[in-house]
Amino acid sequence: MFNYKNAIQEIKNSNYNDRQNVSGFASNLIKESDFKETVETMNEIYAIAIQALEKKFWSDAALLLVFCHRVNHRQDEVAKLLFDNYYSQFVEIFKNNYDKNINEMRNNSNLSSKDYPEFSALRYSFMPMELNANSIIDGWLRYDSIDKKFEVIPPLKTPSKILPLKNPENYGKTFIIHETYDKNSILEVQSETSQNVNGRIIRAQLYLYFDSFEEFISKLQIVDFTDILIGNKTALLFGESELKEYLMKPENFFVQCVYSTSQDAMIHLAQKLLPAILNEKNLALVKEYNEMNQYYSGLTPAAIREKIIDKTVRVALFPLCVHSGPVVNFLRDCIASMKCAKINSELFISNDEFSFMRGINQYEFIHFLNRFRPDIMITPNRFRWQFQNIPPQLVFFCWLQDSHAILFDRESVKKMTNLDFILGHFLYEAIVHVGYKLNRYIYFPVLSNQYVYKKYDLSNEEMNDYSTDVCIVANTGNSFESLKNNYSTINDYRIPPGKLKAIYDDIYKKIFDDVYFERKHYVAEPEVKKLFIEHFTKNCFPLDTSKYAHLFWEYIVSFIYKDVHLLWIHEKGYDMKIWGSVWHNHPILNKYAKGEIKSREMMSKVLNASKISINLGMTNFHPRVLEAILSNCLALTYDPPPADRQFCADMKSCLKPDEEFVLYENKNDLYRKIDYYLSNEEQRQKVIRKGKEKVLGTMTYEANAWKMLEELADKILEP
Repeated sequence: MFNYKNAIQEIKNSNYNDRQNVSGFASNLIKESDFKETVETMNEIYAIAIQALEKKFWSDAALLLVFCHRVNHRQDEVAKLLFDNYYSQFVEIFKNNYDKNINEMRNNSNLSSKDYPEFSALRYSFMPMELNANSIIDGWLRYDSIDKKFEVIPPLKTPSKILPLKNPENYGKTFIIHETYDKNSILEVQSETSQNVNGRIIRAQLYLYFDSFEEFISKLQIVDFTDILIGNKTALLFGESELKEYLMKPENFFVQCVYSTSQDAMIHLAQKLLPAILNEKNLALVKEYNEMNQYYSGLTPAAIREKIIDKTVRVALFPLCVHSGPVVNFLRDCIASMKCAKINSELFISNDEFSFMRGINQYEFIHFLNRFRPDIMITPNRFRWQFQNIPPQLVFFCWLQDSHAILFDRESVKKMTNLDFILGHFLYEAIVHVGYKLNRYIYFPVLSNQYVYKKYDLSNEEMNDYSTDVCIVANTGNSFESLKNNYSTINDYRIPPGKLKAIYDDIYKKIFDDVYFERKHYVAEPEVKKLFIEHFTKNCFPLDTSKYAHLFWEYIVSFIYKDVHLLWIHEKGYDMKIWGSVWHNHPILNKYAKGEIKSREMMSKVLNASKISINLGMTNFHPRVLEAILSNCLALTYDPPPADRQFCADMKSCLKPDEEFVLYENKNDLYRKIDYYLSNEEQRQKVIRKGKEKVLGTMTYEANAWKMLEELADKILEP
């Protein structure tokens, strides 16, 4: 048993200067549960506490004062000393920190609605035991304003790493972290489970689970969770019932990894609580799945046709890649216009941003299908057979928007059923060789939403931020960076890595120089394939390079065209702004980079403030042309040579060049057109006005949605 009398005497003998003795005495004393105090002894302990305060032995003085308060010795004096020395100087800091956290929580749509008390109404007050930067190491005092008690609580820092770092297997994993307040450890998990996709960071869902809301909310005085809560991908959950309610929701991805500061709690979560919730969630999934199949078993093509005729048909749109902003925006525009056209429609967007990697969350997907029960589903660039659990009785549209290899692969097309249709802006005669049937193809390009893309009255601040002569909105591009990223995807055990990289560099330089100096075009994929065969054969590697060539053509060559045309504009010195997430690290064009456009409304405002919008790439058909026209901006788009166009429809079949929009064919033509329209405002406005009349009349989703459905009704019963 601790001999406190000897310890008191030793401290006195050292004139209270031996901190080691004081620390040992305070640490042992605070653990005593059956201390038989006398008034004389307590006066001595109190005196040591006062001396420790004077000598700035902060943590020792705090323990001694808490002990005095616990045994009812001079309680009021002790409480005042503790508040005066350990709290008063920090109260404003704690209040500001608390208010900042609460504001972030109120603005976070991923958090359940709660009543957040004012700072002055909090039950607990916290006091650092060491009044310096290392206070988190020494722990805290906590005062309970209801029970009128002080207690010592341990440091809030997590003692060890939660997960191994720099491990690709962490990407997309859903963690539940229990009773952890260390911000750096939590941010580390956020970072390790996130992934950079085309310059955009996508985050996995993260669940922070705490036993008590009151306990957690009080600690927001001394921890900063604002960085953790940004982005609406972190859920704060309190108690087992709230955890269960949240995880049972179909849209919330289930826990894959568990961490707790307590081993017993971790075992309880991982082996008892979470498996029980998962079992109940699976039973609910089976019930919804059976209900869905029972409904669809009675749906026939004739019934869908009748619903189209009666205008009671239900249409669902959904993107697989929710991190692809342009695709999601196109679908949002389409849905908004369908609703205006009185088409019963819904947009399904998964809450899981990693669905592109692990597939759609089936709990969420089946719940949507069973609730909305669509007759028709439309998704960009995907076939029905690429998804699980889509009822075979509904109509499925693959909306061709890009030239991915799988979309033009005969084996992929063979898997289509009689209720699988194609939407797209591709010329049918250019894709028939793949195996698409004419009576299963409906021409339906990516169009525009006139309710979003329109004339806006801009503020002075918006004009200052957005106005320019030449505007480019491109969320993909920067071939320099794309080539570097591509190195990690090209590996063939038959070719030394260094040699493979050298071949790619040579091909890149050849294409870039040819396009830049206008020696040759590579808009047509076969030209790239020939170049790959030539370079691999020359280096004594006679391999089948078609897959490599296609990826290079799709993800690098198309970006080269954007880079080259932007460099041409840069060299002429035009006033230019480039919008998109990929340009900030371009070695030359970064000075024009303005970052990512956050919304469709912002996109239209940017175009409103610009005189000319240039559509870059390997096709003249792009919705940006229509968006620019509706946003009172001249649309100028590249027109590749006709012989090089493989699949895409020609914008000239929809709009009249030089009357409703403008084309350019090469560098000198680009300069000519920019110079002419910048110096001829009347003609620029005339082209915009005529283009807007045409787009509003024939090229909106609202004008074309029922036409598409009526064409489906004509074709659905054909064999």
